Amino acid sequence: METNNANITDSNLDNKQRAYATGKRKNSIARVWIKKGTGKIYVNGKDMNQYFKRPVHQLIVVMPLQETNAINKFDVKCHVKGGGLSGQAGAIIHGISRALVKSDATLKNFKKK
Repeated sequence: METNNANITDSNLDNKQRAYATGKRKNSIARVWIKKGTGKIYVNGKDMNQYFKRPVHQLIVVMPLQETNAINKFDVKCHVKGGGLSGQAGAIIHGISRALVKSDATLKNFKKK
């Protein structure tokens, strides 16, 4: 069943209209949920800027949203465990990317680095 936006299908979203994905890097595992919103990002219940103090980690986390011009279109909630902060940031970026593709399949071939 299609929604108003032809690219987003209801089957990819849960009952709260969120897309879920898991991202992994080194020993870190991130569970990521995205939904339409204003660009808020929470990591383990904290604002991203409180969790990641270093600007480089903050830039890494928002990279997939910036690349797809969706920085202020989605709210992100993630739970990450294991590894260090760099590995956790990498796991989150992977999870956000996969969740974006689930919410909009046209982003799959958008831009790979």
